[in-house]
Amino acid sequence: MIAALIGPLLVGCATPGDGAPQASAEIARAPSAAASAPSVSSSAGLAPPRPPRPPPTSWAQPANGPVKAASPAEVETFVRRLAYERGVPNDQIDDVVRAFPSGSEDPAISARVAEHAPFVSIVNHELFLADANNDGQQDWIVQYQNPLSDHRSGIEAVYTEDVTGKLVELPFGKTLSDSLFGGKDLGPAGPMYTDHPFVIVEKGRTMLCFRDTYPVNARGEVVGPMDRRVKIADKRYVYEWSASTVRLVRTVDKTVAVKPYPGVTAISPQR
Repeated sequence: MIAALIGPLLVGCATPGDGAPQASAEIARAPSAAASAPSVSSSAGLAPPRPPRPPPTSWAQPANGPVKAASPAEVETFVRRLAYERGVPNDQIDDVVRAFPSGSEDPAISARVAEHAPFVSIVNHELFLADANNDGQQDWIVQYQNPLSDHRSGIEAVYTEDVTGKLVELPFGKTLSDSLFGGKDLGPAGPMYTDHPFVIVEKGRTMLCFRDTYPVNARGEVVGPMDRRVKIADKRYVYEWSASTVRLVRTVDKTVAVKPYPGVTAISPQR
């Protein structure tokens, strides 16, 4: 779910204690099975064999508290595995791995990555290992930040293992939209940023945290950054994903009044 350039969703997490009940039921899922890559002979002029798929990353989710972003080694293992399973050419995988956090400054490399990468290559990414949908199995949450669109951020994709051991995408965006936003495009309808912390665990249940923040005028209307405003709206949302439903656990309003900004009323003519 990515809006504008890719999409929005959000950064910073509301603290517990606002009276939201915790959800219960755990969903059982079939155990994953390891899958090995087929060997390819290069003796007859064929391409050299693809390297074996890296093993799954070891994972232990905390019982409570924030989930830290994945380490560089965990990111590399995941991106190499995803690139391999999605058929990225062997000679492009290193560039794809290097481009995952913040793209590439080399235009030639950027063009190759954009062609082959199994992610949106023009935004920055972070990876979180967590039980995103509370089914007891590790998932890989790919968070994006769009540096070209007011630093909007959100979830680009969530992956899990299927019964064959392959990475498959889970429909977080569609589930969130269908559950809470009437099936609308999350670009304009959903929250603008991931919060910080982004992923937290409360009583063994994974929560995903988002945030909206924008200037507001005296009539309560959302205005632009150069318009007259009297407060900055700052709302934090904590969501719990379980099976085919995402529920809003709580909202925390941290809106603050600000010294009225007169706004830009005229632009001086160019000379």
